[in-house]
Amino acid sequence: MKISTRTVIDKIKNDYDNVAEYDDVINAWNQLCEQASTNSDSDLKFADVQKAALSALSNEPKKSSPGNIGHDVSRMINSFNYPAYVVTSSGHITASNMAAWNEFSLDVRDSIDQLPFVIDKAQKISELISIELKRKLRKDEPALSLLRAEATDNVPQATIALSYSHGPKPTALVFVLTTKWKAKSTELLRQQFNLTKTEVEILRHFVDGFSTQEIAILRERSHETIKDHFQSMREKLGAKNQTELLRTSLSVSEFTKDISNITNAMEHPHRRKAEQLLPSNRLVELTMMGDFSGDPFVMFSAGSFYTFNAEFEQMLYDANLLIISVCTPGSGATDPAPEGTNWIDQAGEDMIALLDQMGISKCGLVVKYTSAPASYHLARHNPSRFTHIVQISTCGPGKYDKPQGHRSPWVSGILKATINNSAIKSILIRGATKAWKTLGAKQFLRLQMTANPIDAKYALLPEYVVESEYALETASRRGLATLNQEQALVFGDWTEDIAVGSLNITAIHGSENHLFSVNSVRALASQFPEKMQVIEIEKAGFSLIQSHPAEVINILKSIVELHRPGNGCVEFRPVKASAN
Repeated sequence: MKISTRTVIDKIKNDYDNVAEYDDVINAWNQLCEQASTNSDSDLKFADVQKAALSALSNEPKKSSPGNIGHDVSRMINSFNYPAYVVTSSGHITASNMAAWNEFSLDVRDSIDQLPFVIDKAQKISELISIELKRKLRKDEPALSLLRAEATDNVPQATIALSYSHGPKPTALVFVLTTKWKAKSTELLRQQFNLTKTEVEILRHFVDGFSTQEIAILRERSHETIKDHFQSMREKLGAKNQTELLRTSLSVSEFTKDISNITNAMEHPHRRKAEQLLPSNRLVELTMMGDFSGDPFVMFSAGSFYTFNAEFEQMLYDANLLIISVCTPGSGATDPAPEGTNWIDQAGEDMIALLDQMGISKCGLVVKYTSAPASYHLARHNPSRFTHIVQISTCGPGKYDKPQGHRSPWVSGILKATINNSAIKSILIRGATKAWKTLGAKQFLRLQMTANPIDAKYALLPEYVVESEYALETASRRGLATLNQEQALVFGDWTEDIAVGSLNITAIHGSENHLFSVNSVRALASQFPEKMQVIEIEKAGFSLIQSHPAEVINILKSIVELHRPGNGCVEFRPVKASAN
C-alpha cells in the first residue's frame, strides 16, 4: 500500500507526546523514502516534506500540562518495582517500566487487554479506561481507584490501580499489584510504622481493592470499627486520607529499590565517581573504572553509555588499565556550556583542564557509541595530549553509512533524512530522544536491537541494562537538550576532524552490527588508510564490549604497550580479527 506525501506531512510535529506517535511518523517517512527511490517526482515530494518540517520547527513546543502523566512518564513509572503502564484511551500502551516487561512481556504498542486479567463482570481493562477518561474528573473523586482483577491465566490474582489524566492527551496510569508485591510491602509497612497484625490485614484488603464497608463484612466487624483502624493507620503513616495512605503503601517498594542500589554499588569495587571543580569554577562529573593507578584512557560519556559493568571493570583492573569517563556539558553534574559558548568546544576545554588537574600529560582516547564527534573534535585540537584513538563499536559520519543496511527503522529514518532533508532530520532526532527518555533504556534497547539475536542476547542482560539506564538518566538529568545536541552531532559530518587530526585510530567493530554497519566503518577507514585500521570482531554486534570483553581489553593493552617510551612507531593496516 502506497503512502502519500500528505500523510507524512500531516504526521510531522515538533514535539511527540508518546512513542506511538513517533513510530507513526518514522514509519511513514521510511515508506515515503522507499517509494521516492523509484519515483521521478521525488524532489517535489521531499521539498514539501522539508517545508512542513521547517514550519513545525519554527513553533516552540507547548508547555506540558501538569496533569498529563505522559510528559513525565519515565521518572514516574521507572521508580516503581511493580508493573506500571501508561495507556491511551484506546487501550494501547505508550510506555511501561522494566517490571512490566519482566512479569507480563507487554511492550509499547501492545494492548493493555493482553494482561491476563479482567475486571469485575468480565469487563476489559481498556473498556474501563475508555469510559473513565470520557467522564469529567470530579473534585471529590480519589486520584487513584482500586479494582479487583480476576486472572484469566495461571497467574496470581491481582489488584489493578488506575490513575487518570485528563490533560490534552488523556491517558491512564495502570499499576498491577500482585500478591508477591503486597506481602512484601505490607510487611515493610508493619516494621517501619509499628502496625498491628489486624491493621496489616486490613491494609492488605485495602490494597486488594476492597472498600471500608466490604472490609467490615469480610472481617465481621462494624463499619465504625474498620474506620477506627483506618484512622489509626493514617496517624501512624502520617497520611491525611485514604488516597494518601494508598500512595504511602505504594511508595514502600522504594525501600527494596534503595537496597538494590546499595548492593549494586558494592559490586563495583573498581569504580570511583567524583565531581571536580576546575580552575575556571566549572564543575565536572567523572567516573574512574579499573586500576586507579593504571595506564589511563579517557572518554566522553553519552546518553547510551557512561560506565561499564562490574565484570569489565574487574578486567580493566587485572590489566592495569584505567578508563576515565567524563560527563559532557549539561549532563550529570557537569555545568552546562555558558550561553554563547559552543557545546563541543566547551567539552574539549573541560577534558583538558581535567587532565591537567589529574596530572595526566598524555593518554589514550576511547571513542564509544555516540561520543564519536566530540572525541574526534577534542583529538583534532589537542593532539599533543593523546597517544591514540580507540573507536569501540561506534558509528561513522552519516555520509559513509548506507541506510538500507540498518534493521532499526529509527536509525534508518534519520540517516535517510541526513542526506538533504535537514529539517525533517531535526524533527526525527528530537522525537527520538523524547521517545528514548519516555521508554527508558531497556525498552529502547529492545526496540532497536530485537532484529539482531546477538545484540538482543547481550544488550538486555540485567547488568548492561542497569548501566544503560544510568547513562540515560545522567545525560537527561537537566532535560533533553544535551541528548538532542549529542544525536545531532552523531548524524552530522565530522569527517574533517578525522582528516585534519594527526592521531592514529583503531576501530573495533562487530561484523554483525545492525545499527551501524561495519561497511560504513570500512568506507570511512578507506579514506584514511595511513591513520585508521579496522579490527572486525566476528559474530559480534553493537554490544561487542559485552559479548567480547577480553578482545577489547587485549587491544587496549596492546595499544598501551605500543606507545611506551622506546617502542617506536607502528605501521597501521586494516585487519580482520575473529573471536569465538
